[in-house]
Amino acid sequence: MRSRAAVFIEPKAQKPQTPAEALRDALHRLETQVGGMKHSTKFEALMIPVWFDEASTLLSTLRHEAAKVQAEAGRFEMVAAQFKQKGTVFLRRIGGVEALHEVRRTHNPDPDAWWWFIDDVVVAQRKARIGSLLRWGVVAGLVLLIVVLAYNMFLAPDPATRARVRHQFAAEDLIQEGDFPAALHEVNQALALAPDDPGMLVWQGVLEDVLGNADRAEEAFAAAERAFDQRSDSKSTPAFLMARAQAYLRVGHPEATKADAERLLERDPQSAEAHFYLGAVYETLGDVPSAIVYYEQASTLAQQAGEFELAATTRIRLAELLRSAPLNTPTE
Repeated sequence: MRSRAAVFIEPKAQKPQTPAEALRDALHRLETQVGGMKHSTKFEALMIPVWFDEASTLLSTLRHEAAKVQAEAGRFEMVAAQFKQKGTVFLRRIGGVEALHEVRRTHNPDPDAWWWFIDDVVVAQRKARIGSLLRWGVVAGLVLLIVVLAYNMFLAPDPATRARVRHQFAAEDLIQEGDFPAALHEVNQALALAPDDPGMLVWQGVLEDVLGNADRAEEAFAAAERAFDQRSDSKSTPAFLMARAQAYLRVGHPEATKADAERLLERDPQSAEAHFYLGAVYETLGDVPSAIVYYEQASTLAQQAGEFELAATTRIRLAELLRSAPLNTPTE
């Protein structure tokens, strides 16, 4: 008896066609199904990689015969790019990664047929987005470095301050490298010299949390919030939440960033920073339409509030996102 999975990979019988006609028919089916994937059934979605196989084989055959298939090759590349952008949607329509694994085991596709391995494509895209956001964090760190260097040159800090700054820089480098235990050690060294530094207390809490030390993380967060209280006005809690949201984003914890950004929005619905962090979270998670919405709101709010640096940063992120993803990517 044929397995249930095998049904999903068996194409319908068709009337005899020339290879060129068959290719155009396969491309038409692909374009229709990929374009309307949001409303596909599981069966319809699972036919997409089958039709990619068909179209790819026909293209190779016609090229071998020296046929003119430039237009068809262009259509294939366009629908392939669209499918890559909708990889997350595809996985949701078929019931998740395990459903794809089951069909793939039955079909045993060629390793070069990347459409059967769209789950790996989705993972690679997500890692690339995180890398892009981390590069943005590096730029922010370089700006901070320039400010601190100017401070060192013109205000001649004492040796203890210089040592604290060295530990902070070392922690930043180690966080970028993903060596969180060593980064926490440098943060603790900086706090030994400046126990009330709110930024370092936030980093202490985030790193303790990432390393699984929940109690120590909560202690550090409480101390950070008190430190912000002592250094600013009634807006200290938003300042604490903004610092923690950014830190969680840097270490690759978008859900924690989202929670803090949403708390910021509860306190201040016009917070450009909160909208920016939510945009970054949704970009990291691959929800392109939501990321665009939040980035656009962040840009508008930052411009209205005179936060021109944030407005410019947001516009850059938005432009990069629009270049790399189609506007009609559906939100599931």
